[in-house]
Amino acid sequence: MPPRLQVFADHSRLFPGYRAAYPVVSRRAQGVSLGINLNPDGFCNFRCVYCQVPRHELDHEVADPPLDLVLEEIDRLHGEAASGRLFASERLSATPPELRTLRDISLSGDGEPSLYRDLGPLLAALLPRAAAWGVSLQLISNGAGLLRPELRPLLARLRPGRDRVWVKADAWNQRDVKEIYDLTLPIAALFKRLDAVLDLCPCWLQTCVFKSQDTLLSCEPPQRIGSAVEELRRAHPRLERLQIYTLARATFTPGLAPLTDAEILAWAGEVQSRTSLPLQVCGEHGVLSGPAQG
Repeated sequence: MPPRLQVFADHSRLFPGYRAAYPVVSRRAQGVSLGINLNPDGFCNFRCVYCQVPRHELDHEVADPPLDLVLEEIDRLHGEAASGRLFASERLSATPPELRTLRDISLSGDGEPSLYRDLGPLLAALLPRAAAWGVSLQLISNGAGLLRPELRPLLARLRPGRDRVWVKADAWNQRDVKEIYDLTLPIAALFKRLDAVLDLCPCWLQTCVFKSQDTLLSCEPPQRIGSAVEELRRAHPRLERLQIYTLARATFTPGLAPLTDAEILAWAGEVQSRTSLPLQVCGEHGVLSGPAQG
């Protein structure tokens, strides 16, 4: 595998000397992302079939990382990245020069980060750090815990066109809620929460498309998804973009496979035909259209 593709493939949340912070080379950002794993126990309220987290290998009794540890580690990891020492590590030593730029701080990890107890104080501490370091702040979430009252003023401080919440939107009908999320939650409840989150702060929607046994898993036609996205765009001025992406790493559900570049571009084109919301399209090995970072 060429070095550029190999560095995209390693998204392990384990990095020597750290418990919560970890670096990855992100195909989304086309550079280095400083990740924070807020759910080392793997706790998540969704059970997405394409999830790449090895939950069967995690210690489900481990406590969430304390706030002071998270901040100490992210400061230390930033120092390693800024000095270039980070690229002497085994994981990042093969990073091509054009991908060695520090792009963002990303709250993601092995579970649902919005359920982290101290998310409010963490956001309050990270917002000035992101501004001072010249990077963006990214929260990748299904939105489950984002409607807590104490988070609203902090999410309102996210910088439009720079910081954002990435909101999961893979299922667009009731069948896909079961097939993709493995949930029985009514689709109306999911969209009610989505509407509320999109009113809080700058957001990108994320839709993952992939094949199961060589057949596209989602049963919702892309044109209908595009029409639904257009309704959301008109209702929510803070919705900035839709990212359509496919699998880049192995999943723990047998038989799932990424779309080819040609397949995902064609599918995204059908979506775009029904909405004026800008798209970013990511194939298995990187961004195919739209901005690298946004």
